[in-house]
Amino acid sequence: MLITLLLADDGVLEHSLLYLSLFLKQNRDAYYDHLHRVRTEGAFEEWLSFVLDGVTEVAASTTETIQRIVQMIERDRGRIRELGRGAATAGRVHHLAARVVAIRAPSTAQSLELSEPPVYAAIARLQELGILREVTGRQRNKLYVYDEYLALLNEGTADPPS
Repeated sequence: MLITLLLADDGVLEHSLLYLSLFLKQNRDAYYDHLHRVRTEGAFEEWLSFVLDGVTEVAASTTETIQRIVQMIERDRGRIRELGRGAATAGRVHHLAARVVAIRAPSTAQSLELSEPPVYAAIARLQELGILREVTGRQRNKLYVYDEYLALLNEGTADPPS
């Protein structure tokens, strides 16, 4: 995280989109070995090469994920436009969900300056399309997630089986 913050502070990154933590976790033994060799042998160049390999790998993966997210959002916008009546509100709710990934109807209504009934109707339409999924299982204060978006963000983050 410190490396990402330093890159952002130096103006190399406009936004913190590169998260090296997962790379370092997946390459933990090599990471600790490089740190140890920096401390004991002064092997800074090897450590820097390792980190830059990580930046390259994470940047490529992030770029691919962003491209897939953009394609998914565009595809879903097309599906929403085909809804006919209610498509405008569903489109606005979708636009918000694409920005925040998880929504609740009351806060969505407030953010979009709409009353709650049309927001609930739009959420229901987005659920029918398989875009949103309710995740709490509760009757009240339900949380809806942009399901495929969340899945794309979580791809590759699980620890490999031991």
